[in-house]
Amino acid sequence: LILQQNLNKQPDLFIQISIPNEFQPIGKYNIGITAGIETTLPSGAFIEGLNRMNLNLVTSKHVKKVFEDASYAKKFEDGRQEPLKSEKPIEVCFWGADTKIYKKTEEKIESIEKVMERIPEKFAFLFIGQWTHRNTFHDRKDIGNLIKTFSNAFKDKSPDNRPCLILKTSGVTFSAIDRDEILAKIKEAQSQIDGVCPNVYLLHGELSPVEMNGLMNHEKVKVHVSFTHGEGYGHPLLLSTLSGKPLLSSNWSGHLDFLKYATLLPGEVKQIHPSAVVQNMLLPESSWFTVDYKRAGDVLEEVYKNYNKTLDWAKKQSYISKTEFSLEKMSEKLNQIIDEKVP
Repeated sequence: LILQQNLNKQPDLFIQISIPNEFQPIGKYNIGITAGIETTLPSGAFIEGLNRMNLNLVTSKHVKKVFEDASYAKKFEDGRQEPLKSEKPIEVCFWGADTKIYKKTEEKIESIEKVMERIPEKFAFLFIGQWTHRNTFHDRKDIGNLIKTFSNAFKDKSPDNRPCLILKTSGVTFSAIDRDEILAKIKEAQSQIDGVCPNVYLLHGELSPVEMNGLMNHEKVKVHVSFTHGEGYGHPLLLSTLSGKPLLSSNWSGHLDFLKYATLLPGEVKQIHPSAVVQNMLLPESSWFTVDYKRAGDVLEEVYKNYNKTLDWAKKQSYISKTEFSLEKMSEKLNQIIDEKVP
């Protein structure tokens, strides 16, 4: 039921899914649901939003810890200061995968087949995620440095002895202008390499869930990869593991809740670049994870050379993702929390 008019009475239970600074206590009991934060530090506005609700649900242990550890001094115009911390209970409820759609399959999707037949390489690394930052090397998914690291690892190889990288990405739209901007950033990243670069392909545009699953299961796609700086959860990473193929990803933040048999890339937590700052979202004093690009390049080469050794782990991870992180399991967890917490 979608209400066409204003509420004429206060609802008993109000649930809002949003970023925390937008939370409003409309009901007698209020629940805020959020993917939260990708860095080490939330804004004070986020904490105030959490405190307006009776209960908050977040998607990962990472988000819960960052919110609960945050501590500020709120300053008023008259000079007074008050401590600001998260005061309301926070529970973790993961974002489940629709395993009726996302699964290991040999089904051929015509639209995907038409795209993939234009790629001559038989071995592809696939990245899935949004490229929202205009700076080539400081976006949250670290796509520019993924391209640079991949290109450096496989430069000057013969066309018959090198993989390709496929980027299923876009900025904020699927326009021709957006596509051309992405292509320009790919070219800029590869221009940093001294040598002949391997092919990097852009898959730009909207795909249905069935098409996405067809892409992840295509026989040319061998490995999923992400250099992400941080995730509140990392739902596309979960979906990719259901294809039964190995995943290489950053060793930090929300996706560690479900990645038990992935290859986690080493690195360190560093202060974010000034150009990545977003008011009330990505704070200049906050930090996130940066992959060790040299070691990550070595891992890319090793996986390509000894691919079959990665398949047992990929199979185990696929089983865990399917049996422990499905929509059905999410519903069980959500119902349990509501039964226990809501009066």
